[in-house]
Amino acid sequence: MGGTGTGTPRGGTGTGTPVKPAAPLSTSDELFIDALRDIYNSSIGADAVYTPLAGAAVSCRVVLNRNVVLQPVSMETQVVEVGTTIEVIIIDLGKLPERGETFTIGAEIFTVQAISRNDGDEVEVTVT
Repeated sequence: MGGTGTGTPRGGTGTGTPVKPAAPLSTSDELFIDALRDIYNSSIGADAVYTPLAGAAVSCRVVLNRNVVLQPVSMETQVVEVGTTIEVIIIDLGKLPERGETFTIGAEIFTVQAISRNDGDEVEVTVT
């Protein structure tokens, strides 16, 4: 839904690190997160359960994108494949998703393969 790269979430230090703001979120940050939640809570979002490798499962809302054209990051050729991605608000998970963790949406289980985008507020992961 915005930005690119695998940057650090607000208040976090990287993959696997809990996302706890060092200071309370500013009013503008709170308004932005609330707006994101409104989008995820609309018909575009889906209920999911995020299961980390360690710790308790977390209920959240996600955006599931099927048949996405993916291009490997380390390739300098025109290689593409079609895959599935999931977008989620980072602070709702409490950490960045890691390879091998899962999102369950209905009866389907999606396994995280890699972070494809992280803008500090929401993260998109490639899943299988």
